[in-house]
Amino acid sequence: MGRTKTPQLTLPGLRKVDSFLDSPWPPYVIKIELVSGCSVGCKFCAVRTPPDNWMPIKGLVSVLDEIRSLRWESRIVFSMHGDPSYHPSLVETLQLTRERLKNMNSIAVFTTGAGWRGRSLEMLDQVVRHGEPNCVALGDYGTGFAGRIRSGEYLALESLLPNLRVGEWPGPKWANPDRRFRSDERILSLCADPIRSKNVHNQSGNAYPETNYAEGRQCNLPHREMTIRWDGTVVVCENDMKGELIVGDVSIDGVEKTWRSAAYEAARSRLTAGDRSQRPCSGCDRLTTGRAARPALTDRLGGRV
Repeated sequence: MGRTKTPQLTLPGLRKVDSFLDSPWPPYVIKIELVSGCSVGCKFCAVRTPPDNWMPIKGLVSVLDEIRSLRWESRIVFSMHGDPSYHPSLVETLQLTRERLKNMNSIAVFTTGAGWRGRSLEMLDQVVRHGEPNCVALGDYGTGFAGRIRSGEYLALESLLPNLRVGEWPGPKWANPDRRFRSDERILSLCADPIRSKNVHNQSGNAYPETNYAEGRQCNLPHREMTIRWDGTVVVCENDMKGELIVGDVSIDGVEKTWRSAAYEAARSRLTAGDRSQRPCSGCDRLTTGRAARPALTDRLGGRV
């Protein structure tokens, strides 16, 4: 696809940018739901159904191959509305992801380890050692697994893999699971319970009651995140737990066409203008601030953030 002229962009606190950029630009992060469902039942999470669906390997390969052909350097995050640890072939899936994308993309897995009960350390070892994601973000809620690691049960692996760093988040910047990682980085991030760290959202009224807190205020998540469900459908953002606003289907239209679809663009326009009248945006308390509120401008210019 050739470059198209776009209006000059002016964002608060930033210099004006000449209109040589494609619109929309590639997403900063592509979130992929390998598993639908989770049995942990965390208080802050709306997911209450047991894991019952897995993304077909054929569908994942199609997504990964198109990302590579487009040369999008988007972060790849396996998370969404199910815990990847329930996936029966997670290590092989991560190996496949690395093989298809080479070192072009930063790869992270967000998990509680709930699907590894009875062999959690063994599976974590396999994921880190053989799956080779840049980051495993291990949630400290529901399973007590992260606490076991803090007690020293995982230090042996750290000593065997000299480039593995184990850290707390919130904590040092290098332990932030939401950043972009260098291709040679291997991070195990022990993430605090969002309730204790006061980083909780109502997930569009699915986890906590709806509110008018964000009414009339801008949201730019659809500008910077693409969220692909297990069946290939793409929702407006990860807070759309029920698939109330589906903006495309990568299994039908592919990744780029879906990202540039009329439905996605309409959602972006409404939310940039502060219009939250449509579900799942109405009643959602999620606000994007700082860099997140400035459609990932650094990425638009080809930089890494």
